[in-house]
Amino acid sequence: MAYSKYSAQYHRFANALMQYQAMALMASGLN
Repeated sequence: MAYSKYSAQYHRFANALMQYQAMALMASGLN
């Protein structure tokens, strides 16, 4: 139970991090 809760939080964090990296990459590409 606790592990799956931690796993879900980790995947949410990983998705947010990938989205942020993608935005930063596009922003640097525009500049």
